[in-house]
Amino acid sequence: MKNKNKSVIIWLLSGCSLLFLMVVVGGITRLTNSGLSMTDWHLVTDTLPPLSQEKWSQAFEEYKKFPEYQKINIHNDFTLNDYKFIYFWEWFHRFIGRIIGLVFIIPFVYFLFKKKIDRDTLNKCYILLGMGAFQGFLGCGINP
Repeated sequence: MKNKNKSVIIWLLSGCSLLFLMVVVGGITRLTNSGLSMTDWHLVTDTLPPLSQEKWSQAFEEYKKFPEYQKINIHNDFTLNDYKFIYFWEWFHRFIGRIIGLVFIIPFVYFLFKKKIDRDTLNKCYILLGMGAFQGFLGCGINP
């Protein structure tokens, strides 16, 4: 039996795979105490981590102002290299979130325009879109 919505199924399965990766990386982020290591984050700009030693030093100095450093890491001989390690996991977690957003919204708009999504699936996609947007809002809107 040939499925007329094979591309929609592949799209949704790709999203599920990315969500699984997000959960794994989120777990690593939590286990390495890497959460909240990015003190300044923007959804569209600053996609890449600091690329120069000066930018890394600035980011580390900002991190030192936050309670996570002042209450926990200040007592652990925490170095710039330690900061780079935890920053990577937080950055990677957020980067995957951006990718998930793009992998969802671009094909969604395309399939919507081409009328490849049936009404039942469309309603579920609206719910997923709302849940994803809300989770993203919570994730980027909270700073200590």
